[in-house]
Amino acid sequence: QWRFTASPSVNQAPLSGSWERNDTSFDKVGSGMSESSGIFTFPTTGIYHIFYQLNYYTQSTANYAGAYLHYSSNGGSNYTQFSYSYDQFAYVSGTHYGSADGNVGLDVTNTSTYSVKLHAQAGSPTNANVQGNSTQQTVGLTFIRMGDT
Repeated sequence: QWRFTASPSVNQAPLSGSWERNDTSFDKVGSGMSESSGIFTFPTTGIYHIFYQLNYYTQSTANYAGAYLHYSSNGGSNYTQFSYSYDQFAYVSGTHYGSADGNVGLDVTNTSTYSVKLHAQAGSPTNANVQGNSTQQTVGLTFIRMGDT
């Protein structure tokens, strides 16, 4: 389980710079996932269930904010979006809080070529911010290896 601790502008592709393992109420089994510059790589092949969550806040009338999960099976040369979710809103007065989350399955057949990344994006105007946290799971990824490929 990984969480994002900063609160930058929502438009981040990939969301990078402030990832940490959940060190409050979780411990990995085995070597666990690796992260570098927002790119997550797998420790072993298998079928994975991936959960993602993106909380955000805005004080403007941005029309949506969303989370987009991408994977690569060719060493990061190309990424394919394979899941997204977003919160849509308009004409907000005061601060608006929202979230985008989802879950997918991925069959990782080669640990040297498969990776995933999470994008955060908002519509125009783009005055939304990611709501990171270093003690709670407000923005993050959870990887569960379900079994062999």
